[in-house]
Amino acid sequence: MSEAVLDRTPATGTFRLPRPTLGGWELPALVIVGLVGLWELLARAVIADPLVVPAPSQILNQLWQDRDLYPRNVAATLSAAAKGFVLGNVVAIVVALVISEMGAFARPALRVVVAFYCLPIIAIGPLLQAMLSGDAPRVALAALSVFFPTLLGTLVGLRSADPRSLDIIRAAGGGRWTALRKVRIRAALPGLFAGLCIAAPAALLGAVVGEFLGADAGLGVLMVVSLSSIETARAWGVALVCAVLTGGAFALVGAIGRRCTGWAAAVDLTFDVPSGPTSGPRWRRWTLGALTMVGSIVIILGLWELALRLLDVPPFVARGPADVWEHFVTAPDAAANRRVVAEALWVTTRHALLGLLVGTATAVGLAALLGMSATVRRIVYPMLIALQSVPIVALTPLLVLALGRGLLTTILLAALVSFFPTLVNLLASFSRTSATHTDLVLAYGGGPLTLMAKVQLPTALPVLFASLRVAAPAALLGVIVAEWLVTGGGVGSLMVGGALTGRFDAAWAAGVAVTVLSVVLYGLVGLLERPVLSKFGPVTKEG
Repeated sequence: MSEAVLDRTPATGTFRLPRPTLGGWELPALVIVGLVGLWELLARAVIADPLVVPAPSQILNQLWQDRDLYPRNVAATLSAAAKGFVLGNVVAIVVALVISEMGAFARPALRVVVAFYCLPIIAIGPLLQAMLSGDAPRVALAALSVFFPTLLGTLVGLRSADPRSLDIIRAAGGGRWTALRKVRIRAALPGLFAGLCIAAPAALLGAVVGEFLGADAGLGVLMVVSLSSIETARAWGVALVCAVLTGGAFALVGAIGRRCTGWAAAVDLTFDVPSGPTSGPRWRRWTLGALTMVGSIVIILGLWELALRLLDVPPFVARGPADVWEHFVTAPDAAANRRVVAEALWVTTRHALLGLLVGTATAVGLAALLGMSATVRRIVYPMLIALQSVPIVALTPLLVLALGRGLLTTILLAALVSFFPTLVNLLASFSRTSATHTDLVLAYGGGPLTLMAKVQLPTALPVLFASLRVAAPAALLGVIVAEWLVTGGGVGSLMVGGALTGRFDAAWAAGVAVTVLSVVLYGLVGLLERPVLSKFGPVTKEG
């Protein structure tokens, strides 16, 4: 089995290139076969309704019957995903190289990167569909999906270059270009491939989201058609194909990465993006922090206007910062507009926070269980990785068929997308537990439970908060997907409904509002991090 660990947060990044784990596969394989057999039995004898949960044999039978449908649709999805993968990664690598050379100006640039990460692709999907033609919306969504993990992985790698090698380059008279070419690019390769491992499945997700919004062919189109005709077995089959493709993309990039970086050990890096100056008078720190924030906002607004001009967006679709300001502030019905968006945001926020709480609590509990038992970990972890391979947009309709269109489905989606980054990163943290601490606990008669409670969980608190920075925007994305495809309420419905009915003022305003909300959730985790770590976290030199 191959696995990769990625904490996609500018605060702390943990990257591990996929490494094969040999042996010990027999027991997990037997458990998986047993679970599939149990699924078959329950689906046929207990549920007995293939329109809700079909049996595995029915899904496989439908896949065989539909074998002529998949070549064209898979090719369409892979084509858009591949174009977006190349485009997004090229831009991400170039931007990472530029940011790494920006010095003091890197902080505002990185705040812009965080804003891009916090922007749910669902929020701009309908707008891209209205602005672009052909497969351009799908390619653009795929490119946006891969941009952040690749950029962050490249930045982590560039900043991990050996300082002694850089000193040698400078002593020999070499400049920045020589240091970049001779040392930093080579040092960046492990981090780059770790980012690409996440980017490859993300590209497929972006392409499928674009197909949900409208396309001539693709797996997303096939999923929509299957659901509209209540062909449940076919919908499950499409989800299975999506999972196989994303898992295959992950494994392929991981194999290439191992081939290209065989000289490197597992990469485990820390990447610090300071939120502001940490020394000097308080007024100076606050002033510089405020100026940095203002500069970041100016950059974002400028990029927004520039994108509208470069893309030559039709006037009836395009809405710039001034238009959104008018919608919220100066328009005659501005108060009503603010009330509509505020009510929708409140609904979305409640559901996202509840899903984040459920997902995080489940991830912490399961990670602790898996961390204390290697046998349980070998059985459960492969199944969790396989489940993670299913794109959320493919999983959503299946949950609707099984659980209905109520609040439970919305919360479950938010919990699922926030569950995986927390679980994976906690397990990675537990695997790095100091042997000295372990021996000390065992010497005093402690067992796995004591080790977990006294050592592993406290030392994993920084990783937990780093994961929450990823999970908070992800939970918001899960709720928006549910509101778009399932419940029809909240800010997700407001965005999609506005774009599809030509109310672009409302659609753009809702997109801006949800992006701000995502950034706020990201920041709130950071505000909670310091007091919690100071009281419960591991002891450091600073206290």
